[in-house]
Amino acid sequence: MPTIPVTTALRDYVTMAFGIDVRALAMFRIALGLTSLGYVVSLTVDYRLLLTGDGVAPARLIWPAEAIHFIGPEAFYAFADSPAATLTVLMILATAASLLVVGAWSRVAAFVLWLGVNYLLRRNPWLTNAQHSMVLFSLLWAMFLPIGARWSVDAALRGVGRRTPLQVVSPATAGLLVQIFFLYLTAGLAKSGPEWHAEASAIETITHLERYQMFTTPLLQMLPSPVLAVVTRGVWWLEVVAPLLLFWPVFFTPARIAAGLGLIGLHLGLGAFMRLGVFPWICVTFLLVTLPGPFWDRLVPGSGFGGSEAAQPPKRSALRMFGHAVAALLLVCTLTSYMRLVPGLEGNNPAWMRELGGILRLGHVYRLFSSVGRTTSRLLVVGTFDSGKRLDLLSRGEVVMHWNASRLSIAPDDSDTFPWVYYSVTATGKKVRTSELGNGYAGWLCDAYRDANLRHVEIHRFVRAVPIGSSGVASRTIYETDC
Repeated sequence: MPTIPVTTALRDYVTMAFGIDVRALAMFRIALGLTSLGYVVSLTVDYRLLLTGDGVAPARLIWPAEAIHFIGPEAFYAFADSPAATLTVLMILATAASLLVVGAWSRVAAFVLWLGVNYLLRRNPWLTNAQHSMVLFSLLWAMFLPIGARWSVDAALRGVGRRTPLQVVSPATAGLLVQIFFLYLTAGLAKSGPEWHAEASAIETITHLERYQMFTTPLLQMLPSPVLAVVTRGVWWLEVVAPLLLFWPVFFTPARIAAGLGLIGLHLGLGAFMRLGVFPWICVTFLLVTLPGPFWDRLVPGSGFGGSEAAQPPKRSALRMFGHAVAALLLVCTLTSYMRLVPGLEGNNPAWMRELGGILRLGHVYRLFSSVGRTTSRLLVVGTFDSGKRLDLLSRGEVVMHWNASRLSIAPDDSDTFPWVYYSVTATGKKVRTSELGNGYAGWLCDAYRDANLRHVEIHRFVRAVPIGSSGVASRTIYETDC
């Protein structure tokens, strides 16, 4: 029986483990475009209040004048604060997302989205959380991948499909898959508390945290505690074992399909029962690239290539080689970013590489639900006027210092959209400096009620133990300022 040389076996494994099927890349492109479009639309609903000088985040609050070097501060503020300019940026991003869906100028569209989303998140940093890091690194890797090689306008116009091999192996494919591996491995390892192990109460507790609740959440709450405990432990095992199965050398194809579909199923479940913004959908998006060729052969029969042309690699060019070199650097940044998690290796990677990885959201650690709180909270915003009258500034009614009178978000229109809910959590959190909140949200309220002679603003937090049926509600003033 002939033996396979070690080098040949290793090369074949690297091709399988770090390669991505072009049909998976096509689905990744479509899902990334749809997810980005949904994110842009969610911001457009309240763009004036969240992203312009008329709202809670004027440009001077985000970019002090001394931090602006290449353009006059006043000119920059006029642009950044302008509702027309902000709406134009959102429209450009919506157009780029639509082009990504149909695969027209795919990599250019990914670059425009990456640049624009970076700007929006810098425009109001209180809207930023882990899901946005995932959107950004997905767009970053997409710029270096042949995402328009199949099922796209690009492929139809250029005939790219018949010249691109089904399996693409490059520094960019390796970088995206390595990022996914560490993302889930660190997520599982971070869930070390008793709520995930000894008590196994995490999922039951999460369903009672109001910021995550949606109309389908009661269906999950109806499950018996023992069932939810099994689900809790199952989530932990999946996040620890699945990333290992992605690169398991024995029975590679079935192991990778099982791991990819298992993680996709996890996020579809989260998205069906919890309000998490684009988080579950961006996770499903980049997990599509883990599904190997045999999966797409069975899912879309006849979508493979025929004839000898299938094996022809793309022609080398200076631009292509430059792209591979940049992607290789990003791959190294990703690997070195995760070195900080290995005992004894913290700080061994160059400082500039750590900084670059942080800016580009490489080496991201996914900690969602790694530590589950035992309380849920609501907010109440109270204004005191020169006349001495006190008013609930959200309902415009009488001040009632009670749990039922408080709200999930501090949106002036009582909005509970994900951007407002998350803004409310971060803007009233312990990590936000008083001056930032005062100059932002409370400052906006003072301006909005200037004609009514608003003198003082207070924000109260009401805290209730979970499950919701528990007794005991505590309240405290978390912020107050004079106008």
